[in-house]
Amino acid sequence: MRKVCEANQRTNSLTNVMDFSIFPPPLYGACFGILCRESSYVIVQVKRISNSVPFVVKGEVDVAAFDAFMKDNEEECRARSPITYDVTLKQCREGIRFEAAIHADLFQDCVRCNKRDETTFEIKAEFLLVDIARSPQDEEIILGADDLDVSFYENGEIDVDHLILESLWSELDSLHLCKEDCRGLCPRCGKNLNDGYCGCSKSSF
Repeated sequence: MRKVCEANQRTNSLTNVMDFSIFPPPLYGACFGILCRESSYVIVQVKRISNSVPFVVKGEVDVAAFDAFMKDNEEECRARSPITYDVTLKQCREGIRFEAAIHADLFQDCVRCNKRDETTFEIKAEFLLVDIARSPQDEEIILGADDLDVSFYENGEIDVDHLILESLWSELDSLHLCKEDCRGLCPRCGKNLNDGYCGCSKSSF
């Protein structure tokens, strides 16, 4: 389901808050007046973001969406539970300032012994979003970004979940080890050498 954030946000005096972690999908439209279409991502319309009141999105990326994203990017990593996030969006002179706190419990396989570990990630992501219609060579954008990484949106919409997945992906170690001194597998019999030597001759290694 593609969830497009439009009018009638749940608000308080400080922020516009859209909390997708509280309400199941059938209630999105009723509670927030948002438009639902076919897709799995939360879409925020740029015109709803101001430079005075932060626009906050609280939500999660489900396990299936995370696993599919990692598979597409050839990563041997899977989610143990949904990826949760708090995102703050605010207009600035150069574009949209994107700040996110991401929590992820993942399964990762050791590249030496193939042991599957559970790893918890607590990530802070911060970057500048710029309309892709503006030239990526625009020096004003690059030099005015306060040393923030720059990413792009198009058609006046920000795909929040996709940005969360990309932020998490950038933090993953593609050469994950279960421990620094992992001994790996015996190349002859396949035993995990972290559990003790297998008895194969070292000359066969």
